[in-house]
Amino acid sequence: MEEYDDEQDARVNDLAGRQPELALGLAKDLVARFPATGRSWNRLAYAHGMARRHTDALSAMKRAVEIDPGEPAYHFNLSRVLMDVGDFGDAVDALSRCIELSDSLQNYYYVEASYLYRAHCYIKLDRLVDAERDLERVTDDARLWMDGLLSKADMLEACRQRKRG
Repeated sequence: MEEYDDEQDARVNDLAGRQPELALGLAKDLVARFPATGRSWNRLAYAHGMARRHTDALSAMKRAVEIDPGEPAYHFNLSRVLMDVGDFGDAVDALSRCIELSDSLQNYYYVEASYLYRAHCYIKLDRLVDAERDLERVTDDARLWMDGLLSKADMLEACRQRKRG
């Protein structure tokens, strides 16, 4: 059995922002060669996302999660694609699963970012109490990128403004 092609995976990652069509071709090749790995589907989703093909990215990311449902990174990445297509409710579910898996694996790499992105989704869904609860769990200097840089303070202010009407 052929070992996963880490070099080609890294090349897709490198090229996706500059040459999305080339990156997509390489990512599709990874999926063809390694169809049973969540990693190849995750990389294809990334390439589609960078090419602004969000529906295709969503399909590929869902496949990665189906193949390896215990990988927190795939749930985190799925949430990002769901946000790109405006499905904040399902993004909340994916982020909740990422947090749950991260806790059970004692792998906390995605936890703070997950709480921050989930708070963003809760604000979009007008679930402000839930957003504030998640924001209490992140550091004061926490930030995320969603159509610009957003800080914890920005999101708390958004909650206050929405509450005022």
